[in-house]
Amino acid sequence: MRYQVFLTGIFLLLVSFISCQNGANDSVNEDGQRRESLFKYARTLRDTPRPASSISYLDSVYAANKNASVLDLWYKYDFKRDYYAETDVKSNLPSVYVDSMLRIMQGRENLYKLEYARSLFHKGGVLLTQKKYSEAFQYFYSGRRFAQKNLDSCSYAQMTEKIGLVMYNQGNYVKAIPYFRTAFQENRQCSADADFQNRFILPQSLLNTIGLCYERMNKADSAILYYRKALSFISAQEKKNLNESKFISAARGVIYGNLGGVYAVKLDYDSAEKYLQKSIDINEQPGFYNEDARTAKNKLAALYIQFSQYKKADVLLGELQGSIDADDAKHIDDYYFKMKLSKLRWDYYDRNKDYLSAYKYSQDYYKLHDSLIKANAFLTNDYLNESYENSERQHSLELSKKDNKLKTVYLLATSGVSFLGIVILIVVYLSMKRYRGISKIGAEQNLRLQETLAALEQSQQENTSLMRIVAHDLRNPIGGITMMAEMILKEPNLPGEVKTMAELIKTSGDNSMALVTDLLNSNVSFKELKKEVVEVHKMLAYCADILTFKAAEKGQKLIVKSSNSQLTVNTEKIWRVISNLIANAIKFSPNGTRILVNSTDLGDKVLIWVQDFGIGIPAELQEELFDMYADTKRAGTSGEKPYGMGLAICKQIVQAHNGRIWCVSEKGNGTTFYVELPKYARFAD
Repeated sequence: MRYQVFLTGIFLLLVSFISCQNGANDSVNEDGQRRESLFKYARTLRDTPRPASSISYLDSVYAANKNASVLDLWYKYDFKRDYYAETDVKSNLPSVYVDSMLRIMQGRENLYKLEYARSLFHKGGVLLTQKKYSEAFQYFYSGRRFAQKNLDSCSYAQMTEKIGLVMYNQGNYVKAIPYFRTAFQENRQCSADADFQNRFILPQSLLNTIGLCYERMNKADSAILYYRKALSFISAQEKKNLNESKFISAARGVIYGNLGGVYAVKLDYDSAEKYLQKSIDINEQPGFYNEDARTAKNKLAALYIQFSQYKKADVLLGELQGSIDADDAKHIDDYYFKMKLSKLRWDYYDRNKDYLSAYKYSQDYYKLHDSLIKANAFLTNDYLNESYENSERQHSLELSKKDNKLKTVYLLATSGVSFLGIVILIVVYLSMKRYRGISKIGAEQNLRLQETLAALEQSQQENTSLMRIVAHDLRNPIGGITMMAEMILKEPNLPGEVKTMAELIKTSGDNSMALVTDLLNSNVSFKELKKEVVEVHKMLAYCADILTFKAAEKGQKLIVKSSNSQLTVNTEKIWRVISNLIANAIKFSPNGTRILVNSTDLGDKVLIWVQDFGIGIPAELQEELFDMYADTKRAGTSGEKPYGMGLAICKQIVQAHNGRIWCVSEKGNGTTFYVELPKYARFAD
């Protein structure tokens, strides 16, 4: 086998270098296609169970011919740099080979612009793995400046990304995000036949990293937005890259894990568990990104502990301990994962009131935490900021020099422009005479527009009047229904079921009458509304009871779980909000599904949510969902007619209580509406 590899290498080398002269050849007309065939075979050997054979193969080929050109040598060094960077993380060989790449490029920067820029980029990458952030930043910055002057934007998108990563690693997420966004825009300029790195790996990684920045900045909604953008990008590219399906699946698993972590922060248990489990199922497979699966397990275990799912948490903690033990057997000392596991054990035992075990793991946690702080102390210094500012000053200095040269030209140009300005003024004066007639026509058109606007305003007033008439006419039938319910309740010896139904009818009638009153008095002042203490679980149960019969018509089940919390609110208004959300969930859910109504005590606030598993809300409608005048109406799953004003009124009521209302939805996968209210609400102006 070795004999055949050696002969193949000799043959390819003789074909590839047949036109080379003695010594390193600087010809720009080298046969890149033949050199590519040489390294394509080397990459094939690298993917075999014996990857080291790729290095032996290259060494044998190059040893057989002494006339290698500059580019031949550069690509050999680059191949070895990349090989040792992946296979031997503690080796200094990547640094040796990247220095060789820079050395042979000296004096040839303008001849081999792409290779020189990549040499600077790879030097920064080596320094980054050595945690020499300030020096790495300088090489990335210099490489990017050179590439901006000499190459297309696709060529330096990776360098822009690396500058952002240096700032990300220092925790400066605000400065990192613009670099990641710029890198994404630069990458979009790559041609359709770009390599897989530029076509897929880099853009999805950039979207994911922007999401990570927002997650670290505690901006959960922005993080979710970018994680979903990354997933959409992966789905769009999947069919175009069928040969890379394994890598694409692993990338999707990583983003699922990040998305699940953000939903855990938002206390969305079901979404968090779903995405974290998806991440684990993908990347726990052999040959996938197992380290990310372990990260997702950490997050899922923390979620189970937070929501008191201790049996599930115990299983995951055992699996995580097993992976740590396996690392110890391989002499891998991963302080970060050990610290995370100690924190999880601490929380687990503390929640289970095993305070002795909790104390033991808290001590382990702080010991590992302090070690990591000492190891990464250099990340908090100002060297990187100084490097950034110095680089920007140097760049500004260069621009100032160019600006001085241009000033002389501008002075001469100013004189010419002044002369032209006088000529233009004369032309304008003459033109004004010609266009006075046009101005008159414009004035007439403006008058017609004003008349049209007045007509539209009149139409709006008529529509408002019509709404008030309809609302007024509804008072009599609703009042009649309420009166009949009161008469039934006055009857002696009523059966319990009939009495309950009559009470529900009366309460619904009273609340409906209040709604009609609000429509007749659209400028109602919330300051005048009555506030009272409400038991949240009783209010949610009552709202569900009223709508149970409506849900039963579609075979649906309302499930209420609530914390023992109290709110000081206007009962009728908040009742209307919750009832509207449950009614919408019934309307837009298929027959036979379940609808969850829940609440969580957040200390000084209470979070209420209504979750369905229905048709979901398209992304294009979500932004205008709470707008009174937006056209977001859709028919229900059984053809129920839409009206489109309920959510807008809900938002007004919640905001009047100094609260928040929002939704999380995915088309086809259901919707969750959240209402966050302060326990002691003061009505907003």
